[in-house]
This record gives sequence, C-alpha cells and structure tokens, in this order.
Amino acid sequence: MSKATHTRSITTPVPATRRSVLTKGLAAAAVLSSLPAVAGEAEDPVLPVYREWAAARAAWSSLVGQLGDKRDWDSPECKAVEARETALFFELLDLTPTTMAGIAAMTHVMWDFMGPATRRDLVEEYAEECDQTENRLIRAIWRGASGRDGIPPNVEHEIVSGGAPCVA
Repeated sequence: MSKATHTRSITTPVPATRRSVLTKGLAAAAVLSSLPAVAGEAEDPVLPVYREWAAARAAWSSLVGQLGDKRDWDSPECKAVEARETALFFELLDLTPTTMAGIAAMTHVMWDFMGPATRRDLVEEYAEECDQTENRLIRAIWRGASGRDGIPPNVEHEIVSGGAPCVA
C-alpha cells in the first residue's frame, strides 16, 4: 500500500477567529517594535498628546480633591480643566500610534474611557469588572504593548502622587 500524504492547497481558506487575528496582530507588532530605531526617528505622535492628556486628568483629579464636599463641577476651574482634557481626548482619537509605546498609551486611554467604572478601592467589585471579557481584552493589549504586568495604572492617582503615566 502506498502511504497517503496530506497536502494543503494554498488557496484553501483558513477560518479566521478573533483570537488568531489578535494573536497574529500582536505578534507582528512585537516584531516591528523590536526592529532597531532609525537615527533621528520622530517620536510617536500619540505620546506628547497622551502625556498632556494624562496631566489634564491628574489636574482634574487634584482639583476635585481640593473641592472636598463642595463638588462645584460648574466652577470656572472645573470647566476649564474638563475642556482641556476633553480636547486632548478627541485629539488622541485622530492619531495613529507608530510604536508599541504609542499603542500602550492609546490602550491606556481606552482603559480609562471604557474600562471598569467601579472605584479601585472597592476591590471585589473592581476585580469583577476587570475580569469582564472586554476589559480582559484591553488589559491583554496593554500588557503586550507596554511590557508591564497587571492592569493599566490609575492616571489621576499615579500622577498626583508624583508618578508618571504608563508610558514614557
């Protein structure tokens, strides 16, 4: 008996799943990010705007903390800080990241905008929200792009306490 061989036609379609698309996309991004930078290469266009946005978020959080129980959201100070943050957020939406740091920054903004709504000090509820499918997906992209473990940091509290945003 002759031995049967299995050949696969190049034209045979392979079904694409969300997992395979994401895996291959992240793998391609990782390979591209590992290529040596070209001398004089411009900074990712997302990063300066991201840093300004993170600073505006921190300024808003600081202002809210100073207001205490008054919570005067309509004060000129609150409105100005909110307008600045909103303008920067919409500016980010029109940018395309060109590096892994830019992808991490955009994913961090996505986490802030679409991630868990529960305060982090409500540990059990926050953990449940972090474990929702859509939040797990955001976390996975952020971890892959940032090279950090866990979840994206809390922008307001990290910066207000002297820290830095999640990416350089």
